[in-house]
Order: sequence, then C-alpha cells, then structure tokens
Amino acid sequence: MKILLPKQWLNAAFFYLGCLGLLFQISAQLMIWWQGYDHPGMPWYIWLAPMLLILWGVVPALQLQNELPHKSGEVTLKL
Repeated sequence: MKILLPKQWLNAAFFYLGCLGLLFQISAQLMIWWQGYDHPGMPWYIWLAPMLLILWGVVPALQLQNELPHKSGEVTLKL
C-alpha cells in the first residue's frame, strides 16, 4: 500500500499538526519518565487525536481536499 504525503494545504496542515501532536505526546511521556513522577501513564485516548489528524491528511478516503494523481518523483510511504 502506497501512501502519498499530502500536497493540498488543508491535508498537509492536518498531517503536520498530527505529527507535531505525536512528538509532543512522546516528549511529555519521556519528561514524566525522566523526572520520575509517579504517573500511571497516558490513557489510550490521548493518542487518538494526533493519529486521526495524520489519517485525515494521508488516507485518500478521509481527505477533505482531493489530491492530484501521483506523479513520478513524489515522496511515498510504503506500508
């Protein structure tokens, strides 16, 4: 399955906001671990919003703006 990185501005915004959200969640989890706080961990639904943003930006069926057809030389993610 090939996934294209989004080119349209709204799809790209969703994708990059989701990536920033995941980076923030990971850094917050590492900071909690590094400081040694007695925290039970983050619940699963904390990760839901960034993952949905990434999916809205990448999966063609969920995109709000239609992407142009694939051209040679574009960046693809192969799963």
